[in-house]
Amino acid sequence: MSRSRVLLRLVLLLVGSGFMAWKAWDTEASSRAAGLEPGGALLLHRIALVELLLAVLALGTAVAAGLALRRRPARRRLGLLAPGPPASGATTPGDDGPPGPGGPRDRQ
Repeated sequence: MSRSRVLLRLVLLLVGSGFMAWKAWDTEASSRAAGLEPGGALLLHRIALVELLLAVLALGTAVAAGLALRRRPARRRLGLLAPGPPASGATTPGDDGPPGPGGPRDRQ
């Protein structure tokens, strides 16, 4: 992903996290309102907990996106497809090595 898209994702996650935290705060305040039956208050309290959990998850994802933005030094690539002879003991497709799973079998 480009740097600008990661930055946009970071900003949107932070805004979403803030909104969900505010929504959880508001729902929790509503659950404490006078004249609310106990079942309704318990339901609102649980909804506030779920909203707070979503806010924390969005914040954690924003932190991960922020860590992806930092500059890292270039690393040497592994070079798995380097030309050259195969390692000792390795077989190539034309060799008559030991049969593996699904390989040629002796017919009797």
